[in-house]
Amino acid sequence: MAGITRNLNFNTNENIDETFVSHKSQDPEVEKFDRTIGLIEDMIMDEEFRSIQETFLIKYAHAFDPELDENKLIYTDIHKEYLIIFENFIINKIKHSQSDFNLDQFVKQLEAHQNEVEEEIFEFLLTLTDFLTFKQWMLDYRRSPALDINSCLKSINLQNIMSNNPT
Repeated sequence: MAGITRNLNFNTNENIDETFVSHKSQDPEVEKFDRTIGLIEDMIMDEEFRSIQETFLIKYAHAFDPELDENKLIYTDIHKEYLIIFENFIINKIKHSQSDFNLDQFVKQLEAHQNEVEEEIFEFLLTLTDFLTFKQWMLDYRRSPALDINSCLKSINLQNIMSNNPT
């Protein structure tokens, strides 16, 4: 992630200085990628984003049948709507901070650095690009709507998805 130094002094009676320093890349493209991932992490934790996501799940999870192995045509339509809503939300937020953001370039960087990206972030991004991941996420929510949205993402077995979709 982007290099950030913070001095935290929680105890005003003692002069204790805790400094957290993260790696800052010498490569401006890697640094920009790290900032973008940081923005996405912040968005995923944002209440507005979670509200939009939960509203979407409540509206459409019932359409996904856990007893049916084949895909219904409506699944594709729902996924397309999901893409429109969330790509627009994410891209608008990123472009607000990075006016020169290029989605195609970011996707290429993501593929090159996927092992460096936090699993929860990578799984979320997969719901945008991989239909089977999206479908599994919807099915997990349908089976247990009381689960936290991120718990549904964590239940996705990336190894199975990756082996079903060789790149």
